Amino acid sequence: YIGLGRVIKKLIKKCKMATLHYVKLSTKARNPTRGSAYSAGIDLKSAYPYKILKHGSCLIKTDLQIQLPPGTYGRIAPRSGLALHNHICVGGGVIDPDYRGNLCVILYNHSDVDFHIEEGDRVAQLIAEKFEHLAICEALVCDKFGIKMMSPC
Repeated sequence: YIGLGRVIKKLIKKCKMATLHYVKLSTKARNPTRGSAYSAGIDLKSAYPYKILKHGSCLIKTDLQIQLPPGTYGRIAPRSGLALHNHICVGGGVIDPDYRGNLCVILYNHSDVDFHIEEGDRVAQLIAEKFEHLAICEALVCDKFGIKMMSPC
């Protein structure tokens, strides 16, 4: 199975792969990257330096505008190293498919010391997850036998 990695890469190139399109909103923005060829998450980097006070939170700008593949939303996930070693966790974390603003990351500092982020530091991961867009329909009543519909939706 030594050549399996090469075979998989060739197959991926042959298949139409879902694509994350992005625009840099400033010269401070950094390209999103992967830690390895098979990483589930795409690393997001800070466009500016920040100081997150102990037990505080901060909105980190990436200065990226993204367009997710059809049928997906973006989930902002923590970097395990930041969580384990520095007690830095991600808040919020859902990027709607139609969001076109500056992609930002909410970080919480759960430690007893301030945490410094430098320009270009990897602060979170973006994961594109498939979802089903649901219709919303009010029901008349919900009991132990199920939901009785008020009107057809």
